[in-house]
Amino acid sequence: MSLESTTLPGRLTRARESFNEHRLAYLFVLPTAFYLVFLWWVPFLWGIWMSFHSWPLFGEVEFIGLDNYAYILSWDVFYTSLRATVVYGLQTIPQLVLGVVAALIVWDMDRFEGAASWAFLAPYVFPPLIIGTLWKQILDPNSGAFFAYLMEWGILDQPVYWTSEGNAALAVITLVGTWTFWPLVFLLVVASLRGIPKSHIETAKVYGASRWQRFRKIIFPQIQTAVIIALILRVIWNLGKIEQPLQLTRGGPGWDTSVLGIVLYRLAWNRQEMALSFTVGLFLALLSFTVVIGLIVLFERRSSGVSFQG
Repeated sequence: MSLESTTLPGRLTRARESFNEHRLAYLFVLPTAFYLVFLWWVPFLWGIWMSFHSWPLFGEVEFIGLDNYAYILSWDVFYTSLRATVVYGLQTIPQLVLGVVAALIVWDMDRFEGAASWAFLAPYVFPPLIIGTLWKQILDPNSGAFFAYLMEWGILDQPVYWTSEGNAALAVITLVGTWTFWPLVFLLVVASLRGIPKSHIETAKVYGASRWQRFRKIIFPQIQTAVIIALILRVIWNLGKIEQPLQLTRGGPGWDTSVLGIVLYRLAWNRQEMALSFTVGLFLALLSFTVVIGLIVLFERRSSGVSFQG
């Protein structure tokens, strides 16, 4: 009898015992595993396969190799959309700044902390489409309050028809997205601040530490993980958002505010080019993956202590 034949039953027995011991844990993990496999990996791998084919919505699937990639990379609209996606994704930076500053303000308050928290969270409570509708009314060049007040105060002679100007329209959807989603950063950071004993701050004050030194040496190391999580989540979600840009500008004028998600949507349902839409989706996934991995590597290096010495 070989050594393998004698050890295999023992391994099977240990595996069975381990499964029985951790059965409850496996059951808890099962829904997440199901989600990742069937609702993420299967569509993702299918999308890769479909990107090498031609597939009209109501037509036959035909293998065409790299033609979809060649078409997308030679399409001027793709680069216009890529620019819009990157600019729209940069709203993560002001969202992060606003969230951290607001969290520090609330954490430092002695009274009305709850009321201030609710006020800061208000934009995040309502659905994004409602927020978009409000901003669309406020910024309407003909009847909105924003341009009416600017003209009344003499700042502008006439309203700006931002829906017909590419850069202005891109600035508006970025502003509205920033205002809508920054409270998530506030929520994560203020929760981390709860773990800092106020006695540490008071002790630092006694020893003459400035406000900046207290933030750099005591506060930021405590909230760093929350900041990283908030940054990664907001980058992923900002790069994939389409509802507010669609609502505010319909992706126009032209394609100037058509982020990659809108291009994907138009290819799939307006032009019924499903394979091309899968290809654009892969470029969007690659962009998100590259940015997130870059952020993780950056923060891993910074967490080694190089950036927080001295």
